[in-house]
Amino acid sequence: MRIIRARRISYTFSICMLLLLAMASAFHLTRVFDAATFVVNTTADTEDANPGNGICQDSSGNCSLRAAIMEANAFAGNDVITLPAGTYTLTITGQNEQSSLTGDLDITSNIVINGAGSTATVVQAGVTEGSGIDRVFDIRESSIAEIKNLKIRHGLINSTGGGLRVEATGVVGLTLFNVDISDNGATGASGGGVSIASMATGSLVTIDSSRIGDNISTGTRGGGIINFSPNGELHLINSTVIGNLLNSTGAAGGGGIGVRSQSSTTIINTNITFNAVSTSSVTEDTYGGGISLIEQSLVSLSGGSVSNNGVKSNGSNSGYAGGIHNQDATLSITNSTVGSNSSATVYGGVRTSGFNSPATTTITSSVIENNSARDAGAGVANSASGATAVTTIVNSLIRNNTFTDTFAEGGGLFNRSSGANSATTNITNSTISGHAFDWNSECDDCCTHIHNFSIGLTNFDMMLYSGTGVKYSILYYQRNKFTCICRIWKYGECGCILCM
Repeated sequence: MRIIRARRISYTFSICMLLLLAMASAFHLTRVFDAATFVVNTTADTEDANPGNGICQDSSGNCSLRAAIMEANAFAGNDVITLPAGTYTLTITGQNEQSSLTGDLDITSNIVINGAGSTATVVQAGVTEGSGIDRVFDIRESSIAEIKNLKIRHGLINSTGGGLRVEATGVVGLTLFNVDISDNGATGASGGGVSIASMATGSLVTIDSSRIGDNISTGTRGGGIINFSPNGELHLINSTVIGNLLNSTGAAGGGGIGVRSQSSTTIINTNITFNAVSTSSVTEDTYGGGISLIEQSLVSLSGGSVSNNGVKSNGSNSGYAGGIHNQDATLSITNSTVGSNSSATVYGGVRTSGFNSPATTTITSSVIENNSARDAGAGVANSASGATAVTTIVNSLIRNNTFTDTFAEGGGLFNRSSGANSATTNITNSTISGHAFDWNSECDDCCTHIHNFSIGLTNFDMMLYSGTGVKYSILYYQRNKFTCICRIWKYGECGCILCM
């Protein structure tokens, strides 16, 4: 009986071990099919011979970048593509195809593409700038993609996103790390470098430690980046947006970055510099050489700078805000510098405009300096027409902003309402000084340091708003427990109405 019982125990143990081994084997197989790694071994642009079989292999037995993406798209799981140093040129022509068979590289699954560095690994849509057969990457469907350590260049498309586009009906995630997106073009459409398109509702795109530079768009928004994903988010971190151009035939905004359609953009420790907006139209205007935000979108800028950007005018049109233009949206600037931006006509640094919807700008612990404009609002401008506009300045320095027109208005601060809606500027613990065309001769002690709508007062709680029309503004502020009410006329003349 003991022998039989021992044999039963041994048999049961063996069955259990077999079951455990089977489960372990099944688990191992599941892990294998959940995540595959493909190592690219050719720079040629070739198709995968049998997508979905788990093997990256073209008709010659090599694993190309296109073949690896095709296999990863068909192969379930979170797949990794290793892309060694080299230049990978797309050569298979055919746009508007969504399976990566031709044209751009369509990503429809969860994929990580890891290069050898942004100068060592180059993925390009053409050998030279302007010769691209398509954009380079198209992030589609409900994919979660991560692209690291490579350069994306020479994309060219008569649509949005010259270098890379995010477009899908579902939620899409994309992370770019140490990626250089440069020398791409979108003709007749927005986003010369990157487009986060309107179909990608709720998408999250993170661009970290990257460069978006020297791209061009001939559309309406975003020479470098356009974010118009409704309720979507763009996080731009530790990066540089430089040398991008928005060159339109009509109204245009956002030489570096354009934000619209209730989308959200968070910019942290990023420099936005030497971007520009121009138009060939003699009647349409240009906006926001560095950043343009419209349509109830949201931009938060923390750290870094917006500098040396510009807007150009042509004929009778105007260039608005060389640095940042906020129309009908919400802007927050914290611990940042907006400097040395220029406008061919009005508003050099930051302009807030309530046009169709309320606009709000908050500037905290920041410096707005050395910006220039021809006519008005060289530093900070706040204006209301079809809706209210509110600018709040806290613990900040507005200094050394200049004009080119002798009879310009608002060297440091310009505030105006051209209709029934109010334009309000609140200033706390800030200094606004050192601007062109100081004019004190007509002012008594109550209005000392009023410079063409710029206010050179320090550590006072103030509110500046305009009366009906454009002839004068009213300044309320507290000084040594006195409340001063001043009327500031155009070109700097001011008079004290009441001190009490």
